[in-house]
Amino acid sequence: MKRIEKIIILLILLFSVVFIVLNKINITDKVIVSVKDANNNTLMSFDINEDNYYSFDVKYGKFNLEVKDGKCRAIDVDCPNQICVHTGYISAENPVPIICLPNGIMVTINE
Repeated sequence: MKRIEKIIILLILLFSVVFIVLNKINITDKVIVSVKDANNNTLMSFDINEDNYYSFDVKYGKFNLEVKDGKCRAIDVDCPNQICVHTGYISAENPVPIICLPNGIMVTINE
């Protein structure tokens, strides 16, 4: 293999890595979490990349969300079945919504 061919292959690999990294950064910069009530009204929207703790007054008491390391989960929720808590973390890579039927809350990932 000639030297120019090696340089071209190296440049293609370098551009590929840069493209993948930039694409990943753009995806995570645009990840928004929406919290909606039973009537599909947005209660709050926030960036999943900003670590925080949110609390909402709901039918059975409190609905608490923890946002950490680009992931979001329901914790310390006052509801009879705790399915929303057992859903675990959601993220851009795992955008399954968190749904609390007793409290009428749905948490979704929007890109």
